[in-house]
Amino acid sequence: IESLRTMMRRRTTEREHIDCAQMTGDVNALLRSEYIKQGVLVAADLSAGCHISGDRVQLQQVLINLIMNAMEAMRDLPADKRRLFLKVSCNEPGPAVFSVTDVGMGLEKEHLKKVFDAFWTTKPNGIGMGLPICRSIIEAHGGKIWAENNEGPGATFHFSIPAMSRGPVRHPAIST
Repeated sequence: IESLRTMMRRRTTEREHIDCAQMTGDVNALLRSEYIKQGVLVAADLSAGCHISGDRVQLQQVLINLIMNAMEAMRDLPADKRRLFLKVSCNEPGPAVFSVTDVGMGLEKEHLKKVFDAFWTTKPNGIGMGLPICRSIIEAHGGKIWAENNEGPGATFHFSIPAMSRGPVRHPAIST
């Protein structure tokens, strides 16, 4: 909460060296019971050696929000069809790119440009602030956030953060 207050007041946040794969793995572990509860199968492809500088709590909150939105997008699918894919990649000379992919209904084309606007939502009980807060956090870290529909079912939300270093080693896929 304090990190969000600091961000909203435009104060500088505590930045630390973050291993992207480890941070994503930590979020994945934190949400494990929610995956089980909602019947979502999760796979991950996490590049090792990909590091950024940032506020860990804020960036974890972005991942949590995107993952929770993805699970909600799949809630009407049969449990055996709910698939979530998390990816972190670093390619020379670019940024660290985080992706959350679901197999839900996807977004209508005209909604892709509005989805990060404050108070705009597709959810019946949504207030339209989750994704705008995510955008503010990512932009405060010098990054970008965007959404696109998959070629098949669902949508993918990506965000990029300037990377500190890269490495060729990859973590094995994680399945839940």
